[in-house]
Amino acid sequence: MSKADAEDFLEDMVNRKWLIYKDGYYYMGIRSITELMPYFKATYESNLNTCYLCKQILFHGKKCTNCETFFHLYCLKKFTMVCDPMKCPNCNTVISDVDLSGIQDDSTLAEEDTSKVKKSSRKVLRNKN
Repeated sequence: MSKADAEDFLEDMVNRKWLIYKDGYYYMGIRSITELMPYFKATYESNLNTCYLCKQILFHGKKCTNCETFFHLYCLKKFTMVCDPMKCPNCNTVISDVDLSGIQDDSTLAEEDTSKVKKSSRKVLRNKN
């Protein structure tokens, strides 16, 4: 596969919502996560984190530094509407080290809830067989 073909493929995967490209990284898109969820649950059940607020599986979010409770960023954003200052609902520790200004309130835009994969340095990968 040529470099151009690989770039076209990645662009197509982003356009089809299988991947998200943000800040120099490729992330699993919501479509990939949804498709692979049965596999993740069967294979990694004991290693998957759950958002304390919505009880859904979390791939990327915020962890309370005191009690290690996990949250989706968009769930924290919604939670700040009823709790100011923002406190962990599990232990009441103030959560101050998170910027939610760019997070939308709509959980269907779960862009931050993805598995981070560093964008390649644009090298062509070849099968060694």
